[in-house]
Amino acid sequence: MAKKEFINHLGYGEDEDGLISRKVAYKEIYLKNRDKYPLPFGKYKVHHIDGEKLNNSVKNLYICIQADHNLIHEYQQRILRRFTCSADIDEFLLEVKETENKKIGDFQKKPTEIKKYYKYHFSRKERSWFSKNKKYIIGSIIILIIIFWKLILQILSGIILILFFIILLSSNKK
Repeated sequence: MAKKEFINHLGYGEDEDGLISRKVAYKEIYLKNRDKYPLPFGKYKVHHIDGEKLNNSVKNLYICIQADHNLIHEYQQRILRRFTCSADIDEFLLEVKETENKKIGDFQKKPTEIKKYYKYHFSRKERSWFSKNKKYIIGSIIILIIIFWKLILQILSGIILILFFIILLSSNKK
């Protein structure tokens, strides 16, 4: 009996056993290229090269670790185009890692340290929420200061009026 397939809340094809893309990637890519993938399959993400979440053909799926998957998506968002094949992605990731090796210096770092270094600096320079929204944040702060000073002035004028009436009343009693 065929398993019932459906589209999940994220738009991926799924059946009773889980995501179809992960099953195809596991059987057709991961198991056939075990020497290329040293980690357990659960540690990898499956990337849809053309961005179509329902296209689960072997040529459209790419297996990578989470850090590389993030790099792929960040790059695609910056250049506003998708990769066309897995060889393009391999070339891009290799170029990124070579560039970061040069930036780090002469001493050797482990690949995980390179990824952490890259992620830290990439997010600080290009992806930080503050740098993207700086003009909105500064504008909001200025508006809050204006609102805050207006409130302070209202409170101070109220206190002055109260003191004035107290002085006026105390002078009338004498």
